[in-house]
Amino acid sequence: MSSQGISPTRRRIQLRFDFTSLQGVLTWTFIIIAVSVVGVIYFIFSFWNSALQENRNLYQVTQRILKESDQLLDQVKRTQQNLTTYILLNEQQYVNDNRKIWLVGIPATKDSLYHFISQTNNSDAKVVYISLGKQLAELQQTEEQAIIAFESVRDKDLLRKLLKIDIITTVKNIEKSIADLNHLERKRVEKIEEGFAAQRSNFLYLIILIGFVLILITYGIGLFLGVNILNGNITIRNFLEQISRGHLPDDLDRRQDEFAGIARASNQVKASLIAIQNYAVAVSRGNFDTNLIHYEPGSEMGEILLDMGRNLQAVYDEDRQQGWSIQGLAKFADIIRRSSDSIEHLCRQVIIDLTKHLESIQGGFFVLNEDDSAKPYLALIASYAYGREKFIQKQVDLEEGLVGRAFQEKEIILLDDVPASYLQIGTALGYASPNYLLILPLLFEGRTIGIIELASFKKYEPFEIDFLQKLSETLASAIISVITSQKNRALLDEAQKMTDMLKNQERELKSNALELLEAQEEIEKRYKTAQKEQQKLNTILNNITEGIVVTNEKGEIVLYNYTAEQIFAYKESEILQQRITQLIPTYNLRATVELSSLHQENMKVLKTQEVFEAIDKYKYRFPVYVNLTELIIEDERLYCCMIKKM
Repeated sequence: MSSQGISPTRRRIQLRFDFTSLQGVLTWTFIIIAVSVVGVIYFIFSFWNSALQENRNLYQVTQRILKESDQLLDQVKRTQQNLTTYILLNEQQYVNDNRKIWLVGIPATKDSLYHFISQTNNSDAKVVYISLGKQLAELQQTEEQAIIAFESVRDKDLLRKLLKIDIITTVKNIEKSIADLNHLERKRVEKIEEGFAAQRSNFLYLIILIGFVLILITYGIGLFLGVNILNGNITIRNFLEQISRGHLPDDLDRRQDEFAGIARASNQVKASLIAIQNYAVAVSRGNFDTNLIHYEPGSEMGEILLDMGRNLQAVYDEDRQQGWSIQGLAKFADIIRRSSDSIEHLCRQVIIDLTKHLESIQGGFFVLNEDDSAKPYLALIASYAYGREKFIQKQVDLEEGLVGRAFQEKEIILLDDVPASYLQIGTALGYASPNYLLILPLLFEGRTIGIIELASFKKYEPFEIDFLQKLSETLASAIISVITSQKNRALLDEAQKMTDMLKNQERELKSNALELLEAQEEIEKRYKTAQKEQQKLNTILNNITEGIVVTNEKGEIVLYNYTAEQIFAYKESEILQQRITQLIPTYNLRATVELSSLHQENMKVLKTQEVFEAIDKYKYRFPVYVNLTELIIEDERLYCCMIKKM
């Protein structure tokens, strides 16, 4: 070990606060002892103050109990004195004062007394307090009897007995209970004082014990630190042994003692291996191009790490490509969802985003057109080139060029290093000169319904082609859906026009129907007659004692009489066109329609006297009888439910 470092004289005056030298260990030992002593003093002071405070609190509680008990006894004697004065002077004021004491003074004093007794956790005092409460209630009752005997009965013997025997006896019992309570509290105070004296004696032994334990702990800490310093050479030896076995332990801490030079040399030995470890960390973070530091060819660990890096690079690229594909499919699914209003809008949005997504320079979207009477062709619906949308009109025969070939063969066409002249002849994207061309057929149930053509300066990777194949299925389905939707809208528009035309014809016919005026008047007369008949029918229905509810085959209510309003609390305007299950939740019209043997013209009687649970407007549930009749009126099937409360 070299002699670099600080001179002996300077070391004697340097104050060190580390655990690596003997001086540092001694300094920290002194600090620990000082802090421990201060902590013990603080603990002793806190503990003693806590004990004094607790003793003071208990003494204050005892004094309050004695005070409250004396006040209670004084109130009891005042009631006795007021009663005696009232009997002698017959003045109502003393009775009022007495009742005020019983209603306000004594209860308040009792509550306060109980509050302080409960703080002592003295079960004997609580027993005395319960007995005292009973005695106070007995005294109050006796005084009330004495007042009644004096005011109403005028029974002198009873009054004398109550005043000289019962009341005096009860007051003496109360005095005895209060005396017992005071005795218990004074006795408890004596025990507290005795315990406090014993606690002071024990406290001295506790201080001695804590001091002894503190000395042992301090000695142990100093011994532990000293052993660590003396065992420094063992740590360095173990470090070198782990490196010799191929392990990479943590660096040795910088030392300031005699082992400092050995520690620095050991860390330098490990420096070359740290570079390999750093390479592994870089690979784990996705950086596969990190150069090894201090790496020598032929190193077994280095070669293993390089192989691992190459394998992880492949896995990482595969995961990235799958993520790119999944995000792309989700993106275009959202585009299809938002652009399904027209085929032009859908194709335009798809080709713009697809060209950008694949970093292509040109793109075209062809859709099969079979609407014309002539032979079908591929129509260029949308195109995109060099960052700008191109609005052009173009048609391609089904057997023309590469687009027609892809349509017929139903397979992707991929051309590399396409000459400019060939691209101009064989494609439909204009006169650009890209190097790579991709033509993607869109297949739906084995039938080609569209073509996407893309051109790029860069080569299309296999994962990009796989992405396009997956996307083609979704696009083909979306195109069919949009085209079908457009055709349906066109048919609806045509139907609407036909309806408008028929309405116009109807208006013309009505304008020429003056000769039918007489027939119309006859119809009006019959209508009025029918209204009268309807009014009669409504009157009859509303006077029937059973509720009538008529529904159609869907279970919707079409007729609802007054009795039904009384049963269910719904007005006719509130319940019409509602389901009958709103009134009878368990009612199943289809399950109930089981024909019986009774048949009449235009009427079939179904299940009779069936019991169901009904519910009214206010959610009240009750049982009802239901008779069901099937009616056929002008080819309309109706069901009449006659409902009666049980």
